[in-house]
Parts: sequence; structure tokens; C-alpha cells
Amino acid sequence: MTDRANSLADQPDEMTGLPIAAFDEVESVGGGRVARGLTVILRTRACPIGCSMCDLHHGMLDRTPPAGAITAQVRHAISNSPHRDFIKLYNGGNFFDVASIPLSDYDSIADAVGSFGRVIVENHPRVGLSRHGRFVRRLQRPIEIAIGVEGVMPGLLRRIGKGVTRDDIDRYVSRIHRGGGTTRAFLILGSPGATVTESMRWAMLSVRHAAAIGMRHVSIVPARPETARPEMARPETARPETGQPRRSVPSADPWPGWPGRLPRFTADELVVFASRCKRDLFRRGGRTVVTVDPWDRDGDEAAMMRQSNGDQFHLID
Repeated sequence: MTDRANSLADQPDEMTGLPIAAFDEVESVGGGRVARGLTVILRTRACPIGCSMCDLHHGMLDRTPPAGAITAQVRHAISNSPHRDFIKLYNGGNFFDVASIPLSDYDSIADAVGSFGRVIVENHPRVGLSRHGRFVRRLQRPIEIAIGVEGVMPGLLRRIGKGVTRDDIDRYVSRIHRGGGTTRAFLILGSPGATVTESMRWAMLSVRHAAAIGMRHVSIVPARPETARPEMARPETARPETGQPRRSVPSADPWPGWPGRLPRFTADELVVFASRCKRDLFRRGGRTVVTVDPWDRDGDEAAMMRQSNGDQFHLID
């Protein structure tokens, strides 16, 4: 994915209609079944939250894209993909932040993705709550929202500057479920100073919590050294509700340690851990799908992890 992402990120004009990346996926949906769909990494304005461990602002814009630009990116990606089980519209931030995706694009995006069985967007629990309904009404069916739950380790959300508590996340998940939607969680595996064993114990507890509140899918994301730079600054962004600029400031308390202090996980360890999580949930009667994120792995390691997940992907033009 890196070469494709970099080639598109070099485009200077957001009106080219090109997303940062797009790729076809085969994703596990549990019970030995898979779904075939499309993931689109949209080129939008960077997330205003500025979590200190996050590197997803790379390739994003420093301003709100003009009306129609995001719809053009979605249509471009769809035109090159034959799969329709699901579509993920990811943007390294918040789908319902109008500084990232203009409200005027909601109807045209909903129309563009209407042929997909499941529509998945990512969003922060405190962004754009009043705007969910408009998109869902146009889509005429519930959506799935991907949420950076991160983990249940005490103090984690505060340390990374998430801007929410675990209770806030739980209430948001409950609200989505009451409206007929589904949810998926991104969970961090590892933090500076933690051992591999300790990291896996906390991640297991986080998976159990996500399953207990009814989240449909959990993606375990190993902490990556390149996201843990003490000098990392929050990007110049806009406040999510007002769209007004917010000054770019250094992250006062990024990962509490240097990247070298992060635990390192082999691909074998990650595959075994994901299997342990699946068995643990099965014994508890849970139906949540658990996968491990392979994006920082190359070649055989990535292939092994995707095979364990039941996932596959390839880039599209």
C-alpha cells in the first residue's frame, strides 16, 4: 500500500478526484465466512483531535476540501472495484466532521455507495452527533462506525489526548446500536515500557470489553514506533463543530517514552494472540470478529497475518 499511498499523496490538488489509496479486500465476517469489498482512504482535512500516537494525518489536507471533491474521490475508487459486500470510507479522522467532509457531499456520497451491502465510516465519539441521521436517512439503512477505542488500560485515553473517556465511548456505541447501526473497534496493542506479556493482557481485556458492549468487529493495531515520536505535533486543523482554525501545538504528553521502549511483536506472536482472543470470546459466547492489523508488515509476514485473519487485499488503480 505504501507506494500507492505515496504516489497519490504527492498530488497537490484535492480536486483531482483521487483518494490517498483504494484497495479491494476480502475480510473475515466470522464463522469461517468472508466478505469482499473496497477500502478507500479519502484525502480530507486532518483530524482535529490530534491523538499523540496517531500518524494518520500524513497526506491529508490543511483545509476543508471544496464541495464535490470527496464525492469525486469515492466515485473514482468505486469505478475500479467489482466488489460490493462492503465499503470502508476512512479518512484518518472523522466522517461527520464538516471541516473534513462538507455536509453538502453527504447525499451524493450516500447515493454513490448505495449498492454496497455494508457502509463503514470512521468517527470520533464527540464529533458530529447531530449529523449522523442525515447521512443514514439518505442511505436508507444503518451504517457501521469504526471507532478508535484504543484500550481499557487506566489512563491510556488521557495520555494520548483522545478527548474522551471510556464511558463516553461506551455511550456512543450504545447510541449507534440503538439506531440500528453496528460498530467496530480499533484497539492498540502495546505502550511504552510495557512488556509483550503485559501488552497482550491489557489488549485481551480490551477485546473482551468491546465484545461486551456489542461491537461487531475488533481490529488489533500493534503500536508502531513511527507513531510514537516525542516531538510529534498535532496538525493544524479545525475545531470539529465550528470549522474554525485551531493553532497547531506540540503534543504535551505523547507516548510516555521513546519509540525504542515500545514492545516489539513478531508476526507469529500476533497471529497466536489473535487466535487466543477468538477462542476466549468463543468460550464466553461472544460473536465479535477479531483481526490483527498487518499494515506495518511486509511480504510473508503480512500474508501470514492476513491468512490468519481470513483477510486479503490488493491495490486498485
